[in-house]
Amino acid sequence: MATFRVLCLYGFGQDATKFRNRISSLRRALKSRFDFVFPEAPFLVTSFPNSTPEEQAKIAEAEPTYKWWDFEIDEETGKHTYGRVDEAVGYLAEFVRKEGPFDGIFGFSQGGMMVNLLLQRQCADPNNSPFSFKFALFFASCDLGDPVYKTEQKVDVPSIHFMGETDAIVSLERSRKLLELYNNPQVFVHPGGHFIPTNKEAKDALREFAQELTVRNSSK
Repeated sequence: MATFRVLCLYGFGQDATKFRNRISSLRRALKSRFDFVFPEAPFLVTSFPNSTPEEQAKIAEAEPTYKWWDFEIDEETGKHTYGRVDEAVGYLAEFVRKEGPFDGIFGFSQGGMMVNLLLQRQCADPNNSPFSFKFALFFASCDLGDPVYKTEQKVDVPSIHFMGETDAIVSLERSRKLLELYNNPQVFVHPGGHFIPTNKEAKDALREFAQELTVRNSSK
């Protein structure tokens, strides 16, 4: 069976080494199907949205963690606004140019939001896009709600979406809303919260997805 090379984007406030270790059981179980590559996000986390000076000081003393973009949350409306998004897209385009090619892309939480943005732009202008991902793996993901980046562009690549029934950060409703942008998405709902499931059922779902990709590629 073919091994697919996959670009992996972690969530806000993480780093590549720890994220790689965190999903080590998943990587081991799927090593014959997927070769996961972990770029570091471009921006250092120096504060959390709406954090106090005291909280920012604690963050500065902690081990470095990273993010794909800046964001703020309106305390009255709950709306998110984003910054340096296009800078991050350019950063990933350069990473793919140097380290690619990649067959697919994997995103967790904020990383999954970035994956969706990249795929929408890829599908909107495939001839000029620096990206050519052929499938996507989503975990606890949604789209960017900011009208500056929100689009109804459909994504025509195979995708599988893992979402938690009790996720308090990316609600099940927001994860399901993302499905509307994808043609024939596969869905795996687990009873837990905001994490990447690594149980047998999740691994089996990913193995089956990889098998379907192999069959699809061999028929072309």
